[in-house]
Amino acid sequence: MRGEDRVSVNVKFLSLLGRLCGEREVVLELERGATLGMLLAVLAERYPLGDYLHADSSSRSLLQAVINGKPSHATGGPETVLEDGDQIVLYLTVGGG
Repeated sequence: MRGEDRVSVNVKFLSLLGRLCGEREVVLELERGATLGMLLAVLAERYPLGDYLHADSSSRSLLQAVINGKPSHATGGPETVLEDGDQIVLYLTVGGG
């Protein structure tokens, strides 16, 4: 049983991220009060994702996050505090001309 000071979040990796991670979904336990940016830092250490997983809210970032069905830019971006049971979907945007 996890303690009161931890939260469990479910992270789904779509498309290229799933291939890079070698799995499509992972459940992680984080300290209560952890933010989306902190989650991305943990993922960047755990998986060989290069520069994709930076907690960067700039328009140059290719990483997009959806938290419980809402785009992360609508929930506070990297500063979004994660709650127990949150569902996070990560994917890369594609640019071109």
